[in-house]
Amino acid sequence: MIPHVAGLVGCTPRHILHEHTLVPYGTAALPPTESRRFTIDLISGRIPELSNPIGKLGIRWCEACVHFELGKFGESYWHRSHLLPGVCTCHLHGMPLMQWPAPCPITPIKKMVTFWMDQTLPHELSGTTLRFPIAHCLLHQVSQMSHRALNGRRALQNAHPITRDWRQVFDPGFVHFAGCSGSTTRHLPSTTSRILTLISKRHLEKFRTGIQLELSL
Repeated sequence: MIPHVAGLVGCTPRHILHEHTLVPYGTAALPPTESRRFTIDLISGRIPELSNPIGKLGIRWCEACVHFELGKFGESYWHRSHLLPGVCTCHLHGMPLMQWPAPCPITPIKKMVTFWMDQTLPHELSGTTLRFPIAHCLLHQVSQMSHRALNGRRALQNAHPITRDWRQVFDPGFVHFAGCSGSTTRHLPSTTSRILTLISKRHLEKFRTGIQLELSL
């Protein structure tokens, strides 16, 4: 599929894969050799064997992005970073995203090439504002880290999921929303679960350091 699309639009299969699909996000937490093999299969037109889940994708958009795009281009468009599991805010504007209420099941990595919106644009939809009982700074960290993973600027292979940290930081409803609810970490989406782990560990370390400083005064 990817080589065919690349030929139609006049660019390389690698460009299509990295700039127009969600595959870079899904492979961000895989071992480098496994990620390369998966990528080579896709750009060569082969169907990869890997079927790891990536979490729950969502039909989401940012009202500030829509307003800007309507004024500049006359129509809005979908941002890959808004569709990612657990993303509730726009990484550019920091605003809570809007979401179309259609249910989105947990998706395997190889389906991230074809995830699409039936040609509907964000400004043609009405949705609900995403809100969770969690500090906005934590939700925005999820969005920013997810955006960096999607664009290949965040290595996550060494962040092993620790669900007990999540339970201290993230609301259970949010963890379910991100597609990371489950009893064993090996069945959880690798990229999303590692992002939650990194943010949780950083937050808890900061919290514990603050307590230690307060006790030492």
